[in-house]
Amino acid sequence: PDPVNDFRTSLSFEMPLYAPRIYSGIALARRELKAKKAEYERGKEAVILNVVRTYLMTRTAGGYVDAALKGLEDAREHVRLAELRYRGGTGLYSDVLRAKVAVKEAEEARRLLEVRYENSLGRDSRSPRHPDSA
Repeated sequence: PDPVNDFRTSLSFEMPLYAPRIYSGIALARRELKAKKAEYERGKEAVILNVVRTYLMTRTAGGYVDAALKGLEDAREHVRLAELRYRGGTGLYSDVLRAKVAVKEAEEARRLLEVRYENSLGRDSRSPRHPDSA
């Protein structure tokens, strides 16, 4: 058969000079971008706030542990003084017992606060504590 040469090829380009839908779409996209940026900044600020809050809570928990250790030292000193008074005849045995109970309560409070402190650091309170990791 004879070749067919009735193909017509063309390349055209159209550019609208004025298209209100395109301009409104661009404006809408810009507003949406601005809203997403504001949402991102709010999220970033929330993360920063949570980090600072957690840091301060951890520092506070560490301060409570230090205070509990100081309280335990004081309670042990009270036991020592109560025993000295009792042996010297100027104190009662009930004072010695009361001071020993205070030591046990201070030890329990210290243990509880150390567990809370370890948990605030994200560590398992049952694992051994390493001074270099604190």
